[in-house]
Amino acid sequence: MTLKTRAKCTKINKKSQSPAFKDLEIGDQIEFSIEIKAVGWNRGSHAAYIKCLNPKTQNESKLSFNQIGKTLDCFEFEEMNTK
Repeated sequence: MTLKTRAKCTKINKKSQSPAFKDLEIGDQIEFSIEIKAVGWNRGSHAAYIKCLNPKTQNESKLSFNQIGKTLDCFEFEEMNTK
């Protein structure tokens, strides 16, 4: 199972070099998704990565929960209804 949401950029505070966000403009959308599954096996756990897709450019970033906060701080988003 995969959790998904879509958000529209409403403000740019700072540019980002992350591929999905690099050329982001106000009004552009980003699709966020993450698979719900175990994040480790015999050797312990590892980071879960959130897939960030810019549908306009088709650029994608995969960011861990620890990484994504810094990237999201560069922008303001409004979550869209995904029905």
